Amino acid sequence: YDLVEPGHLYVEKGPDLRGRPTTWVVNGNDADIPLRGIDLEAPSSLGPCRKVAAVTRLRKTDGTPVPVPASVAGCRVEKGRRRARVTMTSPRGTSVPLDLARAR
Repeated sequence: YDLVEPGHLYVEKGPDLRGRPTTWVVNGNDADIPLRGIDLEAPSSLGPCRKVAAVTRLRKTDGTPVPVPASVAGCRVEKGRRRARVTMTSPRGTSVPLDLARAR
């Protein structure tokens, strides 16, 4: 069995290593955890919902990028704000910076 320990998987807002605001997906468990409902505010500067993409920026200590696939599963307007629902698999023992960007 894989056990998800209380307090070892969470999402929080905070600065990235350059001081820019970001959302962190923190997984302190011994297993990769699929996540299907990370809700993020999508700034209007990104354009319409169909133009919003999820971007992860995990790096090794030497700066090498570590790909962590993430995707926008849905987008809606709620109380005048646009919200995007992101899905991804959080790698075990990592803190993954997650942001929204304009899709290319």
